[in-house]
Amino acid sequence: MKKLLTILLLFVSINAQDALIITIGGSQAYGKFIEVTEKHVVFQQSGIPVPSKIPKMSVARVVLSNGDVVYMLTDEMTNEFKEKRKKILEEERKNSLTIEENQKLSESGKCIIGCIMAVVVSYVLIDSFSMGGFGDLSGHETAW
Repeated sequence: MKKLLTILLLFVSINAQDALIITIGGSQAYGKFIEVTEKHVVFQQSGIPVPSKIPKMSVARVVLSNGDVVYMLTDEMTNEFKEKRKKILEEERKNSLTIEENQKLSESGKCIIGCIMAVVVSYVLIDSFSMGGFGDLSGHETAW
């Protein structure tokens, strides 16, 4: 088993090539390009003893030291990004509609509160007039 592991590591280090990896966010790292799998780019960054499996969706391209591009985000991947972006934007739009609806509801709530206050004030005024009105001193004599 140890011999197999040693042979595998030797094979990987022989096949690894100096490269630059560039992510979709624009970050760059130098190291050894090892391989591209179905879902990952296997890359060993300089100074890191263990290779990393980086999701293909995160990698824009891998350029070897001789200038050859060994991996580039394909149109298929780009379309997948567009679909994910579209879904995210739709969710944001739904959330913004919810915010607009909440604003409308809060405006209608203000109207209802205003109407209730008007009814209460009207009731108080009507009630005070029906009990003698303003200025009625209820039996007190006026000075003039």
